[in-house]
Amino acid sequence: MIRQRGIVRNYNKIEELGYIENENGADVLFFKQSIAENSLLTEGERVTFCIHQVLQIAILISPID
Repeated sequence: MIRQRGIVRNYNKIEELGYIENENGADVLFFKQSIAENSLLTEGERVTFCIHQVLQIAILISPID
């Protein structure tokens, strides 16, 4: 899997899902379970992630320090 970079566009804590804007400007859906080590993501935060090839959602999401 190829790691990508992006910015958290929004995250709904109640529904436990959100969107990451990738470097091409496209929004990619993610779910709380895809966030590495139960990190808390905030809007505007820079992250790395992979795309699940079948579901086309972000997985293995990690904040960039």
